[in-house]
Amino acid sequence: MLASVLTGLAAEPYTAHALLPETSTHTTRRSSTDLSTWSVWTPHMPVMAAATGRASKQTKCATGANNAMHLTGLPVVPMCLLPEADVISSSIRNFGKWSDCDTLTTLWNSASQRVGSTFLEFGGNIGACTLAMLLATNVSMAHVFEPNPEALFYMTSTLLLAADLFPSIRDRVRVYPVAVGDAPGSAPIFTQDHNLGNTVLDHAVQNAEPVGTTVTVVRADDVLPAGLQVGLLKMDIQGFECQALDGMPSTLQRVLTIKTEIAPVHLTAQNCSARGLRNRLIGSGMVVTEDETRDETTIDPSGAGDIVMQRRRVMLTAARR
Repeated sequence: MLASVLTGLAAEPYTAHALLPETSTHTTRRSSTDLSTWSVWTPHMPVMAAATGRASKQTKCATGANNAMHLTGLPVVPMCLLPEADVISSSIRNFGKWSDCDTLTTLWNSASQRVGSTFLEFGGNIGACTLAMLLATNVSMAHVFEPNPEALFYMTSTLLLAADLFPSIRDRVRVYPVAVGDAPGSAPIFTQDHNLGNTVLDHAVQNAEPVGTTVTVVRADDVLPAGLQVGLLKMDIQGFECQALDGMPSTLQRVLTIKTEIAPVHLTAQNCSARGLRNRLIGSGMVVTEDETRDETTIDPSGAGDIVMQRRRVMLTAARR
């Protein structure tokens, strides 16, 4: 049964190059080349099957019962994972989950202020944390950004499989097949073999190689719904975090909690730093609550750590209870 479902998922081609919506006044950020049209994806639509670049030859779902997510108290949920060894896919096959997602669900479920608000994810990868948030929390809507067409195939395939078991998912997630930055336009992407999570814009960092695809870059403020209330923002976009924040000054003021990766080597390649990223968040009214990095000197420059920050007014409300 699962094999027949997965076969049906691979039918519709998805073009990775995109023109901004006709209603937009965006101009190209790095190139005068026109971008082809793009639209937000939901599980009411066919899978996004990559039509260009290396992804067009490699995208297929691994077979086997261990290609699934195991969440406490829920049925086993089949996932479309990479058939070859890959950091996240291999973790899910071995442990039934990607451990980073546990922090996100715990953060969400520990705060009543998030009831009725949305989950915003920059760097959805193959959808492991997207799926965990949809299944293990009361997220009303997940807005997920992921520009890599290869990752989009696996993510959208997984969400379609999950929606067959949990139909409400069809109306609780929106996938944006674009990157977030400080200005609209386009950029080449690079990906590391056996680590689809190391997808980098503009620069080859830590063994990332050209994908052969140029993706659309948008300002989050330009494409997210006006007035969006964000209970939790997760950022893991390989050094582009500073640019993403610079492109969302309005939305950022309505974010309650942020969990972001801080990877000095990636930030440096994108003309930012751990200090620069942290200062942007503090300047927006966020307060550090968990910090694996402290400053650039406390982690291996080639490594990474996570930081969690909450909006100051949320902390004050909690303290008064």
